[in-house]
Amino acid sequence: MTAQAVPGARRRGRTGLGSGFRRTWWASVVSAAGTGVHFASFPLLAAQITRSPAELSVVTAVGSLPWLLLALPAGAVVDRGDPRKVMVVSDAGRAVVVLLLAAALAGHRLGLPALVTASGLLGVGEVFFDCAALAFLPRLVAAADLERANGRLYSGMQAGQNFAGQLVGGGLFRLLRALPFLLNALSFAVSAVLLQGVRGTGPARDRRLPGGFRQQIAEGVRICLANRPFVALTLLSALMNAVYLGELALLVLFSTRILHLPTAFYGTQLTALAVGALLGGMLAPRLRDRFGRLRLLAAAPAVVGAASVALGVSSTWYAALAAFLVMGAASMVWNVVAVSLRQTLMPADLLGRATSVHRLVSWGAMPLGSVCFGLAADVWGLRTPFVAGGALLALATLPALPTFRSLRVLPDAGSHERQAVT
Repeated sequence: MTAQAVPGARRRGRTGLGSGFRRTWWASVVSAAGTGVHFASFPLLAAQITRSPAELSVVTAVGSLPWLLLALPAGAVVDRGDPRKVMVVSDAGRAVVVLLLAAALAGHRLGLPALVTASGLLGVGEVFFDCAALAFLPRLVAAADLERANGRLYSGMQAGQNFAGQLVGGGLFRLLRALPFLLNALSFAVSAVLLQGVRGTGPARDRRLPGGFRQQIAEGVRICLANRPFVALTLLSALMNAVYLGELALLVLFSTRILHLPTAFYGTQLTALAVGALLGGMLAPRLRDRFGRLRLLAAAPAVVGAASVALGVSSTWYAALAAFLVMGAASMVWNVVAVSLRQTLMPADLLGRATSVHRLVSWGAMPLGSVCFGLAADVWGLRTPFVAGGALLALATLPALPTFRSLRVLPDAGSHERQAVT
């Protein structure tokens, strides 16, 4: 299977990524900041509406359920049309949902059913937006610039969500409960307007996809499963996500019972993860130019695994912070390089479905990791899951290396074409 050339991409050298990317970057950062405000405020709102742990779990579960139910159809919708339009419609729809949520809150008419409905609709918008976003970026930049573009995009989103949004969301909620949601609605609207103004990104193909909707979904899944490097990237991402969420699920207990730290230190550790991720996003393009994609794909999971083991055996707060900083940086390097490679492995008219297949598998592993880590901690203690999960992750790259080498040419710096997969 041979991937196609990047439509509309032109040689920009190393000076810039183009005005289309800049508008997309600003749209993503603004939207991420609003999402950060929402994430900090939505749990507080839910806890005021219901005190039932079961009902709170339903609100959270409904928000993630669309990835299980709609990921594959969303990918097919993206591939059948213009990803930019899907992103604009998703942002506009989410702006309306959050605006209605804020209005109901201001009018004291917000109950649990409305909260659950809003959570589900926002999840639907996220599914369509994310599938479209990863299919959209290769239309804006050349293949050799994907790490730069993805690195800047992810770093900006990290800064917007974790530092600008979440830090102020809780305070805004205490000031006026509807205010964070009004800001989030505004961020979605601004993002939609910015994306609407991106030009020169028409459909990457000059033909319609063959077959009906279901056939296109099945064909996308078949092609993805037949692409061994894509499968290897997806399975490794699934393992990394499982380890990540499993560790987060136990982090409060690990901090208080093993490291004997106050509960407030939990937020400091999350901040260390975010800072590491921000650094990783900025460093990923330079590391790619210096070492190449293959070496980074092999090294990043091993570094995350080694940091997890170090965290599991640590006894001091500063060792734990250092481990989280390294984990955040290495995880982001992996994300940037792996996403960029997936964007070059698949033809333009399959990127939406490829993203949906990848997310369905890799994100579906998250709750599994949480359950496995919890069971292991109950049986063998809180240190064991961190050490065992990290060791497994560090070793997991080895069987994937021959598959990565099956790529005829890895599209590193200087290559402006998508490469064939043997």
